[in-house]
Amino acid sequence: MSSIPFISTAKPRVSYGELGNQEIGDYLYNFYINPYANYSFNGILAQGASQYIFNDPDIRWEAKKAINIGIDLGFLKDRITFTAEYYNNKTTDILLVIPIPGTFGSYDWQGPTSNLGSMVNRGFEFNLGFNKYEGEFTYSFGANLSTLYNEVLSLGKTNVPVYGTISRTVVGGSYGDFYGFVIDGIFQTQAEINTLNNASPIGVYQDVGTSAGDIRFKDLDGNKYINDDDRTYLGRAVPNLYFGFNFNAAYKNFDLGITANGSSGNLIFNSFQARLEGGSGWDNYSTNLLNRWTPTNTDTDVPRVVAADPNKNSRNSARWLEKGDYLKITNLELGYTFPGSIISKIKISDLRIYLSAQNLLTFTKYSGFDPDFGNDGLINRGVDHGTQALRPFTGYFGGLPNPRTIIIGVKLSL
Repeated sequence: MSSIPFISTAKPRVSYGELGNQEIGDYLYNFYINPYANYSFNGILAQGASQYIFNDPDIRWEAKKAINIGIDLGFLKDRITFTAEYYNNKTTDILLVIPIPGTFGSYDWQGPTSNLGSMVNRGFEFNLGFNKYEGEFTYSFGANLSTLYNEVLSLGKTNVPVYGTISRTVVGGSYGDFYGFVIDGIFQTQAEINTLNNASPIGVYQDVGTSAGDIRFKDLDGNKYINDDDRTYLGRAVPNLYFGFNFNAAYKNFDLGITANGSSGNLIFNSFQARLEGGSGWDNYSTNLLNRWTPTNTDTDVPRVVAADPNKNSRNSARWLEKGDYLKITNLELGYTFPGSIISKIKISDLRIYLSAQNLLTFTKYSGFDPDFGNDGLINRGVDHGTQALRPFTGYFGGLPNPRTIIIGVKLSL
């Protein structure tokens, strides 16, 4: 770019590729037989067998078509670099478990895995960098920002919505969109409840056991009582913005490195909070329930505590959703390298001491352990199963925070 002196690099890029995903589990095309499905005929136990996990013999790999258009720029002999890129990824034949009714003799999660869906992910990615490698003080800084638009294009031949723990995935929406009831305050008096019950065509607005101090849920379909049709879209489980930065510097014999990342634009279903604040049994609960509704404490958004939860205050609703925005310092390291003039006297060629910290700080308003947890596939994204009893300790269930690790180390070479 001799005609523009301060531009040292200008390189446009276009790429296209197709990928397959073979991570579909083993032998999902086979069905399974329970050889111990015995049955009693006229008081005599007869040996039998039955199919208990269903299958789709025609499953195949998922396929993704990716288009990327970008440009790489460098300024001032590449001391400043900038990259901008547009991506459009279309995934087809997405493998999903088809929920089946219990009348089939199986749990819903034992339904067949089949190629049901297609979706598109598209957005922009930006990277900005600065560096200085001359003199006693050197440094490099990089920042990245990417946007994500996720849309479900199809869900099989009939495009029937797919439901998850607290999600409803539909064509035109995002995968794992949260779906549930909207909170409309707390009932303060029995007279308020009676008025709604009298106006209801079935004689009950919400539940027979509803009382003052219970959550009032919003009647969205206008039929003057609460049922499943009053559930609605509550927010995205998929972040629409990802970002991060890294900084490395050195001055004489000291060096410093910092790395951080984060995301925003999504909600998290906090099952940790749901279990600690359910208030319907005889367990230990969060101290937040000390601010529960009582006849003398009505200025609160925490419902009454009552055995068995007759109003279903703990049902899937916006009550348990929180913003999942966060910025995490994932790595920080400070080190000192001893000069050769000193260590050579003790027959050492290299000596460095350092202090390192991983997952040092997380800046977030999320009240759970950690907003940065694994997801249970596409449908149940953003569900923090932090207190699920007897759960396997895997990334899919979330809850357990990424450990904060502090390391003091010595690197020595003779």
